[in-house]
Amino acid sequence: MRTIILSAMCLLAASATAGAQTAQPTLKLDHMWIATATNAPAERAALEAAGFRISPTVNRHEGQGTASQTIEFENGYLELIYPDESVSITSDSGRIGFQRFTERAHWRENNVSPFGLAVARTATTPQEFPFDTWRISAPWMEAGRYMEMLTPRGSRAVNVAVHTNFTDEAANLRAIAAGGEAAWQFQHPNGTHRLTNLVVIAPDAEGLPPSTQFVNDSGAAAMYEGSQWLAIMTLDNGRQGQRRDLRPALPLIVHY
Repeated sequence: MRTIILSAMCLLAASATAGAQTAQPTLKLDHMWIATATNAPAERAALEAAGFRISPTVNRHEGQGTASQTIEFENGYLELIYPDESVSITSDSGRIGFQRFTERAHWRENNVSPFGLAVARTATTPQEFPFDTWRISAPWMEAGRYMEMLTPRGSRAVNVAVHTNFTDEAANLRAIAAGGEAAWQFQHPNGTHRLTNLVVIAPDAEGLPPSTQFVNDSGAAAMYEGSQWLAIMTLDNGRQGQRRDLRPALPLIVHY
């Protein structure tokens, strides 16, 4: 019964979030990341089996000791991020970041959230948020770039951050139109194109940050308490009527 109720709640949340996105959203979803084991072998295999292409570029977060691989869409992406001992750690903050991602990669054992939501400001985003935030920058970011964190330091909750470096959808569309090597990573065999909705479930109230209600109201994504860590991602508004459950490799269900 709990599973049925939760599924219905997620569908209602998806509809509500999609409706908010057609109005003037207060935040815009850019991408979601999931913390994984180093190099994400099982996670990659599950995504490729579901018809997704993995970008050939491995992103190295110098100074933080992590790396990532992405599944690219026209308007955002899914990121698999993991601790990588071949990537440098250059400061105390970088060491803390490495430790936090290591903890998140072991979410099955320690119940720390494996999920992060990266959102962008819009014309209707308030200058100051109605809850405490903090900023972080790292050597791998461009000069002057930073993230404004909407999840408290040290929290095991879903990590929510406002990014100042976000997806250039126009550039992606140009690359796709041009074809060739640059377009390859967007041409998923399952025929998906756009990230249109995201619901994240936490196993308890402590898994949700103080910014939850604001994010839910913003139109960017929806976060709720349920029975387990789970993300439900919808692509292309579920046009094909397909559902892929990527568990146990990833705590992720994809509708497209």
